[in-house]
Amino acid sequence: MPMTFHDRTGKPAAYTEDDVHIFFYSGAPAGYSFDGAVYTYPGRHLGTIRTGWVRDHDGRCVFFTDEALNSSLPQPEKLAKPPKLIKKPKPAKGRRETPPPRPADLDEWSELSGEGFFKP
Repeated sequence: MPMTFHDRTGKPAAYTEDDVHIFFYSGAPAGYSFDGAVYTYPGRHLGTIRTGWVRDHDGRCVFFTDEALNSSLPQPEKLAKPPKLIKKPKPAKGRRETPPPRPADLDEWSELSGEGFFKP
């Protein structure tokens, strides 16, 4: 199912068309999801996806999707999606890190909201 990842300003930062591979609108591969978690292609665990929210290791909100539920955190107005540029090749997937223990969900925004979430 296609999904758009909106940051704390409502800007569409990334998207997936297959529920696995995540791309920036520039066409660059951002990461991928596996078993409710988000990883970089080299295998670094970034956070989790649950109830339409992407959350960092502290349980703070990084992105919201159209399916976002169960939060008292107000969602900003969704901004227009930019055009999707041609996808660049995905790198090989490295060995995935073991995810840290799942923290409690916090109703606050992460400092990592935006493309910086995917940076090494």
